Parts: sequence; C-alpha cells; structure tokens
Amino acid sequence: MAVDHLTLTVNRGEIFGFLGPNGAGKSTTMRMFLGLARPTSGHVRIMGVDITTHLRDILHRVGALVENPTFYPFLSGRENLRVVGDLTGCPASRIDAALELVDMRDSAHRAFSSYSMGMKQRIGVASTLLTDPDLLILDEPANGLDPAGIVEMRSLMHRLREEGHTVFVSSHVLHEIEQVCDRIAIMNHGRVVAQGSVQELLGASDRIEIQVDPVEQAEQVLRDLPWVNSVTREDGSLILAAPIKRSAEITRILGEHDLYPAIIRPRQESLEQYFLELTGAEA
Repeated sequence: MAVDHLTLTVNRGEIFGFLGPNGAGKSTTMRMFLGLARPTSGHVRIMGVDITTHLRDILHRVGALVENPTFYPFLSGRENLRVVGDLTGCPASRIDAALELVDMRDSAHRAFSSYSMGMKQRIGVASTLLTDPDLLILDEPANGLDPAGIVEMRSLMHRLREEGHTVFVSSHVLHEIEQVCDRIAIMNHGRVVAQGSVQELLGASDRIEIQVDPVEQAEQVLRDLPWVNSVTREDGSLILAAPIKRSAEITRILGEHDLYPAIIRPRQESLEQYFLELTGAEA
C-alpha cells in the first residue's frame, strides 16, 4: 500500500512542505492530486472542488512541476513557453508576466540548452504559471541545484507566495524547507506522521546552549545546580538540559563566579534531526 489513510490540509496562500524518505508515498500522493493516479478510497478536494468530478476545471487552476523540467533544447526559453502556452490554450500575453515573475525575462532569448540548472528550473516554474494558477505543486524544485541555485529557488517561492499563489513543495533539502515553508507534513510508510508549522514541530525543548570561557569551570558550576538535569559539551559549547525560563538565573549564577557567557540561547532541534528521529532514516 503506497498511501494509507492520509489526511492532509493545505491552507490558501502558504508554502507547504511535503517531506518523507524515498518510498514514503509522496509521489503517489502528488499523482493523486493531479488525477494521474486514482485513490482506492477517499477524496481529494482542491479549492473545495472534488477532482474526481471536476478534474478538468481544477487543472486550469493548478500548475505542476514534477522532477526535472524537460524542454526543447535548441528553442529559447520564450519559445518553449510559447509551445506550452499553445498546448494549454494560454494567451501569449501571459509569457512575459511568467518570465518576469521568475526573473528570466532578460535571458528568455537564449537557447534552453545554454541555461544553468537553476535557470532551467525557473523556466519550468514559469511554464506552470502560464495559466495563473492558484496552486503550484513543485516536486524537488532544488534537485541538482548548486548553493546559489537553491537560494534563487528559495527567493522564487517567497515571491510566488507574495503574488498570492499557494505553493506545495516536496523536497529532500531539509535546511531549505525549514527556512521557506510555513507548514510541513512528514510522511513515512504511506502515513502522515507529523503535520504543523515548522515552529510548532521544532519548538524549543528544555535545552539551553551556552558559550562561556573557561568552559571547564562553567561546566562544574552548572552541574551543581539542582534543576540542571545534565550538561554536555558540543563543539565548544555547553548544552544544558534545564528549563528555558531559568536562562536569566543561569546568567546571574555564572556572573557570581566571574563567568560571563558570550552566548546563551534555547537549543532548537533542526528539521533534519527531527526528520531522522521521526522516520528512523539514516543520516
């Protein structure tokens, strides 16, 4: 069973991250969104409309980019978009608006084969924008991109949200998902195992990071406090298992021993750590 009793809600106007290890059921889920796979039970509603009865109407309001975009290599970016527009019945006037939104207007005359991976991805996104869709489904938009291209894609998704589009993005680049998404869902073995805002899911636990010198003396002072459950060292910092609300008191106690922290802050779990713990995947 690829997808098992999945319940998923995406809010209008948000960037929603869809995560999971390989084989978790993400691609099957997205195929069901687009009418490319039929669920054995249940319903998919997009903007309140059931896709089983109104698929043609829904697809005019949805843009989808699945994996790496493929276009005619010797046609320009603009010419490729004109081909897509002819197939989808979109007016040529939409091409300039789409190119402007993905910041490719100045390079639209160049052959697609001459583009960097990031530029190809942006032309792919532009092709999904020709119908001015309410919902964009992007499957691994950062796939194969270098760091600069990943930053470009992050900026593009923010721009799409500002323009009023809802963005549903599947990605393995967890650091980017953590920075760009309003809410996320994590799938494992066909089921959603976590869903909510990034801040809610990664909310700071009762762990405190402190950078102070000399670290050995500070460690001894902190170990003696009755409400500090443990103290460990990590990359030159002290990690305390202690209530966050005690941070000011910790600063005062260290000061009484002539120890003055350079940094004291809640230690928040990263999305990568959370993902690995939740799915049992290997780093």
